[in-house]
Amino acid sequence: MRTDIPSALNSADGRWIATKGIAAYLVVLNLNGTIFGLIVFGAPDRWTSTQAGTFGVGVGQLVLGGLLYAAAGRLPQVVWSCLPLFMICATTFQSLLVDMRHQLGLLLLVPILYSAYYLNNRMLAATLAVAIAGNAVSMARPPLGVYASAEIVFFTIVAALVSLTVKRLRREVERLVILLARDASTDPLTGALNRRSFDEVFRAALADSVQTGRPVALVVFDVDHFKTINDTHGHAAGDRILCDVTEILRQCCRSTDYVGRLGGDEFALLMPGADSEEGAAIAERLRSGLAHGSGGGATLSVGVASAPAGGVTVAELTAAADQALYSAKRMGRNRIATFEGI
Repeated sequence: MRTDIPSALNSADGRWIATKGIAAYLVVLNLNGTIFGLIVFGAPDRWTSTQAGTFGVGVGQLVLGGLLYAAAGRLPQVVWSCLPLFMICATTFQSLLVDMRHQLGLLLLVPILYSAYYLNNRMLAATLAVAIAGNAVSMARPPLGVYASAEIVFFTIVAALVSLTVKRLRREVERLVILLARDASTDPLTGALNRRSFDEVFRAALADSVQTGRPVALVVFDVDHFKTINDTHGHAAGDRILCDVTEILRQCCRSTDYVGRLGGDEFALLMPGADSEEGAAIAERLRSGLAHGSGGGATLSVGVASAPAGGVTVAELTAAADQALYSAKRMGRNRIATFEGI
């Protein structure tokens, strides 16, 4: 039984948003090269061919950043993975042209930050290696400074510490996002999906059903005389029964099924790829398990419908399953009814 929902970043829109964010970051990153060029261009001395080359590289970096942003959603992952390496090489080349060795370390931290946050450990290691090598080459350029070796070691230590810190922060952010997403999408008592999250999964499953022709079964059920149970035995007893329902579902349904608590004692089970017959079989295992097992004698009335027979929209299939549920209640409760059988 699944009580998770697909992450927003797994959708096409989510990927586009994430990629656009990375591209915007790289536009800012490329501004470094342009700023280099503008500083050199505005220098009081004569504009040499070396300075012209620096300015050209800077403008080229800015143009590249704009193109990346414009084509963000169409570029393969390998482009985003290799860009920090290119940025480091371009910035190091500019530093060699105009001897800005003492400012290079700060500029190289920008692609390192990008790699530490967005890329995997292997690409981060490659980025660090290229950045450290580029900084060492720039610092070793004649005339050699008195503290060149110390500055190379210092940059290496700082770059490594920054990378480790950002990676750790990224993991913590991901952990918090997962916790927040879980709390926002699940019912705190039973752990089942809440109504909003269940509807999201429901719509996605039906869209897939329409596209592929695979059936989708919807099982809706509620606890018989639940208000009487609460009034007689207390709300704690009612809560235990609701938890028993989800626990028995975990034992009898498929790993690909979704369960949601729609409100009060009303639950729904979504079964992608299953028809009403399969839905009724799972419902019977749940009903008998609750009646004779940990449910303390509580019973369920269950309605089952499937797409496309019961409808191809959320409203249509829900109405069909509800109609079957009402039929089960009219027949005396503690039973299962299918939309096709009424």
